[in-house]
Amino acid sequence: MSDHAPRATPAARVRAAFSFTIIVLALLTGGAVPARAGTYTVSVCDASGSNRAFAPFGDGVYVAAEPGCRPQFTGTGYQSGGMRVRNSVNAPGVGATAPLFANGGLRAQAPAGTTITRVRGSAASYDDMGSTFTDGWRAGIADDIGSLWCGLRQGCSWSGPPMLGVDLTPSPGATRIDLFVTCAVWTGCSRDRLRGVVNFDGATLDVSDAVAPQVSAAGNSWSGGWASGAITAAVGATDAAGVRRTWFTIDGGGAQQQSQFPCDPYAMAPCPAD
Repeated sequence: MSDHAPRATPAARVRAAFSFTIIVLALLTGGAVPARAGTYTVSVCDASGSNRAFAPFGDGVYVAAEPGCRPQFTGTGYQSGGMRVRNSVNAPGVGATAPLFANGGLRAQAPAGTTITRVRGSAASYDDMGSTFTDGWRAGIADDIGSLWCGLRQGCSWSGPPMLGVDLTPSPGATRIDLFVTCAVWTGCSRDRLRGVVNFDGATLDVSDAVAPQVSAAGNSWSGGWASGAITAAVGATDAAGVRRTWFTIDGGGAQQQSQFPCDPYAMAPCPAD
């Protein structure tokens, strides 16, 4: 971007503001002011029921991942709503049992340099251990380290209504949240009916971004000293969580030029990276 100064002026000062980490870059002397860490919240399901935060992972044969945000009430009554992960039921050409460690589901992956610090929503889950106290399918919510709710932590047998409110604190440094179903018995897990299911509705994830954005500057304004005439300045910024806004000031005054970028509050990386 460029600015035409009507008089001699000191080198310009640039400030770049980012969606979830804010950095102020002082270029009068070439020094950088430290960045300030921030947090943001991802709402998993938008008004249309679209889910842009979680994506399928793992086994897609023995585990069925359903990312669409289903309503809790339908024309026929109550059902556990939101995202759902379940064992698949017998189908032609597929074995009647799933092998040990057949594992899959839906995963929310934090952008590079960020961590997930809180998970909230309404959940329902049942599995072989919770409903019949036998080894077999296990279903629940987990992070990088292990189960946070149900799953391998404990068997669950709650299918609702109502769904249960959960407020989970992931392990320090957690970078992903999984809704998962896994086969946990060496003889294999039966697929004669739904035996391992987890639903998650109204989910929100708090994400902490502690990594400063990368800022670059170009033009003839950054060498210091006095300048006159046309002064050219260009500023760039990149951040894994995204860049929401940049602005440019002269001598600490009001914004001379600024750019606002579209952001998606339902995505794990809500704004454009650069």
